[in-house]
Amino acid sequence: MMVKLDIEVYDERRGFVARLIGDLVAETTLALVQLERSLVTISEVIIDLSGVTTLDDPGLEALMHLVKTRHDAGASITFEAGEPHLLPQRERCPLSQPGLRSTQPSARNDAFIYPAM
Repeated sequence: MMVKLDIEVYDERRGFVARLIGDLVAETTLALVQLERSLVTISEVIIDLSGVTTLDDPGLEALMHLVKTRHDAGASITFEAGEPHLLPQRERCPLSQPGLRSTQPSARNDAFIYPAM
């Protein structure tokens, strides 16, 4: 089975959007490393998970590493997803680490926001 992860990036008034499309799995985590490098100077990051079709533990770990790295640099992170079943996976990630907190879901119930502290 061939796995593939595409990342569409664009700037919106509400922040810099990175839309992940495809498989967020062990074999595609290098794409997140490359994305992380491109976000070095960005303070408002929106990660759109609506195009993710497959997610495994290494993919989730790579995503949370990106979030923690950007958060530690002072960026505000927002997750968006068209498929709410992806969001409970966040319970496995290290969001309870000191300095990282989450807010309640937005009124749309498809976004979680991890603001800069």
